[in-house]
Amino acid sequence: MAGFVLVAAPAVQGGSGTGLLLAAAAGASFVVLVLASKPLSEVYGGLRLAFCELAVASAVLLPVGLSIGWGGPRASWGWLVLLGLVHTAAGVSLYLAALSRVPAVHAGILGYLEPAAAVVFGWAVLSEQPGVDTIVGGLLIVAAGVIVVRFSDVAAAEPEVLGVAG
Repeated sequence: MAGFVLVAAPAVQGGSGTGLLLAAAAGASFVVLVLASKPLSEVYGGLRLAFCELAVASAVLLPVGLSIGWGGPRASWGWLVLLGLVHTAAGVSLYLAALSRVPAVHAGILGYLEPAAAVVFGWAVLSEQPGVDTIVGGLLIVAAGVIVVRFSDVAAAEPEVLGVAG
């Protein structure tokens, strides 16, 4: 949590109360998504569940999309198609397929690597210079992910090692 706060602090300082509230709601909805998707992905598989989730999202967003004045077709719409097919459709399908095989705690914690990755890509691709606090925050996020994944495997295996049913 401390790592996330350090990474987000520069953006939060200029943020509004509404923005902070919406960010908290987004974090809470991510937790709900992981917890709800875990058992569903095991039953239906990642591809089918991704299709259902994206169909519902499309139905919810369709009225908004139809109410916006898009204008004529532009070359930049290709990026939108790429975003929809690769990042959204393929990415969500792969995530949900992995979720059926990975503990929800691991998926949730590792999902928070995204802010650290954003810092790295901002530096590598956009030449943004992260501050020391942002770098420390990113390292804390990565360390938390490693600790959770590494030590939760050990804790889960301990009852078997001791001959106790888990």
